Amino acid sequence: MHLGVAVELRGLETAACGRDDDFKYDGGTAMSVRTLTAKLIGSLVILCGMTSVQAQESPFADPLDFDPDFRWFEPIYDIDIAETHPRRRPNNGWFASYDRTYMYGSRPELEVPQSDNEFIFDDGWGHRWEMGFMLPEEHTGWLFSYVQQKIAGANVTRHTRGNVFNEDELDGEATNPAPPFGWEAVPGISNNVGYSYRFFDETDMLNNIQLDSYELMKTWRMAPLRKGGIIEPWLGFRWMRVRDINSDQDWDSSNLPSDWSGTGVGDGDSSIETLYGSGGEIVTTRQAITNNEGLLAQFGGRYYTYRNRFKFSSDLRCFCGLNLQDSISQTTQAITLYDGAPIAEGDEVSGLLSTTTTPISVRNDEFMFGYDVRGEVGYQLTKAIFVRGGVQVIDMWGVWRGGDTANAPVNGGYTNQDLFLFGGTFGLELNR
Repeated sequence: MHLGVAVELRGLETAACGRDDDFKYDGGTAMSVRTLTAKLIGSLVILCGMTSVQAQESPFADPLDFDPDFRWFEPIYDIDIAETHPRRRPNNGWFASYDRTYMYGSRPELEVPQSDNEFIFDDGWGHRWEMGFMLPEEHTGWLFSYVQQKIAGANVTRHTRGNVFNEDELDGEATNPAPPFGWEAVPGISNNVGYSYRFFDETDMLNNIQLDSYELMKTWRMAPLRKGGIIEPWLGFRWMRVRDINSDQDWDSSNLPSDWSGTGVGDGDSSIETLYGSGGEIVTTRQAITNNEGLLAQFGGRYYTYRNRFKFSSDLRCFCGLNLQDSISQTTQAITLYDGAPIAEGDEVSGLLSTTTTPISVRNDEFMFGYDVRGEVGYQLTKAIFVRGGVQVIDMWGVWRGGDTANAPVNGGYTNQDLFLFGGTFGLELNR
């Protein structure tokens, strides 16, 4: 047996020294002993590495790995609050909040200034949603926020239609009966919804803003201060869309004295009758829709402190970045024609016409910057539910409002205006 082992070892030495270059395996391709040894060592290294990686912490984090407590409606007592360290008062895990907002917004700065227009504010309702999570051990997390706010103000003049009402509908019937409830063959000839007569509201828009803001931020929870207050800095991205609508309307009727060539209605022919062969009404709408797309970097923080069941908090968001702007403007006319001229009560509508000019589009870029400040007071109802109210101020520069000053059919505005919003909020906070 020792002789056999010696012969095998001798053979391996011979192969390693190159005297016997190769081993043959069933007539297959030759394989070097050095190559075989290298592959075996490499395999052992890979296996050892995989074992080491498995023994370490996984690089993928489970969002529920922090063992969240979903007992949000569990009652909380004053003794629980008194014995809780400030570090333990804020909740960990998933959180969310909703606020109903009521805010005032500044009017646009137009090329032809209106009287004290910049110092007049119009109101509107909006919404604010927030959702995120905070890891307990790392004291860090993410926050997503969405804000929607609408502001509107206008001068409205109501004009009664020339035929006053649709007689067929006064008895609750449709002009063109059909099962089950009747239907109008041609839209625009019935009485106004909820009314027993026909009218048109001529609207000159003074302020029309819709703001949509999306935020994604990384947050950190710092150690409590000496008196128990906690600071949460954050850093992230904000995409903000501001849409401004500037429009005005003109109303003209063949029954108006100004539309006739004579001294009064019926004295000569009206311009509408001359053009269309019968009495009618023309509504002209000139409109400019301006969009601002802000791609913004954002930083700031949140400070809050507890006093028994009350939580006092304040938020600061500062943002800046590129604002991609575009404005589209055009003019439309809606024409309603009747059987005769002048138009008499009960006359039927004989035709509806509409014309639209080719849209004019203009683009521009601006630098946008601003801030968003919030202050709130919350009252703790259960273990994880707060009811809260507060104030909010949003101020931003580099906003285009009013439309193009050169080509728009309306009184246009500048591309670097200031938009100022302020108002109150009221809502609920869950597990934050």
